[in-house]
Amino acid sequence: WDVVISNHVIEHMHQDDLDEHFGSVLAILAPGGRYIASTPHRFSGPHDISRVFGYDVSAGMHLKEYTYGELVRKLRKAGFRRLKSSLTIPKRIMDAKPFASGAYLTYLRLIETILGLIPNAKVRRRALGLCRAPLFQSNIVIVAEKKS
Repeated sequence: WDVVISNHVIEHMHQDDLDEHFGSVLAILAPGGRYIASTPHRFSGPHDISRVFGYDVSAGMHLKEYTYGELVRKLRKAGFRRLKSSLTIPKRIMDAKPFASGAYLTYLRLIETILGLIPNAKVRRRALGLCRAPLFQSNIVIVAEKKS
């Protein structure tokens, strides 16, 4: 396959199965093929029923919500090499098509590291709201490429 897409799937998997999932995706990709995954970001969640009950982490149908750092480590461990994140520039700033960028993924991981220093999840979510202006989204979109 040239492309495999996972849209809001991996948060429903047990974290112990994620390595096998990524390895299986890598195995079916053609050289240079891409795996595109979208999943809720842990810092802006929980994104399942858990939030209704006041939980700070998912405890319902989302078995685990991830950060960019966690996914980057697992994707590299599986054998993916070129990792990027999808950037959509708001139309009011510039009329441009979305594109994937390694530099943008590095930026997101830096913001995530800073937010990760905030121990209280509710305070972290409020801080995340402030970060939306500089293009930090509540959904992770990551593009991982198989070596050619």
